[in-house]
Amino acid sequence: MMLRTKIVCLFHTSKIPLESLRPSTEMILFIPRASGDGNQRVNLALTTTYDSALDIIYETIGCDEVNRKPTLLYKLVSATAKTPATSFGSDNDWEGFQDDIKAAQNKRKETVAANIIVADQVRVYSLISKIHIFTFITSI
Repeated sequence: MMLRTKIVCLFHTSKIPLESLRPSTEMILFIPRASGDGNQRVNLALTTTYDSALDIIYETIGCDEVNRKPTLLYKLVSATAKTPATSFGSDNDWEGFQDDIKAAQNKRKETVAANIIVADQVRVYSLISKIHIFTFITSI
């Protein structure tokens, strides 16, 4: 009795490059600057540790030499406007952030970006706008 073997060759025929089908190994962070001149785009490896990420974020913001560091939050760029920002205050938060990035990348098959939000800055701008409104109302 003779056994027959079947050889199957698979060819990639799609116009999509194979590299784009693999999950990305990096993430993009948009980090605000204390100088107020927009956000800085920073690429980080998904394997970046929490402490290393904080060092990079604080240096980019411009508060790396300040004793009292601002509270940080993050929000994926692909999130809806109603989605609240998430805390960035511990190793567990960092691991959750990495999981969110990986899940979004697996879904979208591309590198995912996140906005880093300085919570203290949000509060300051909120207070400033309230002061301006109050000043405007009392000057009428």
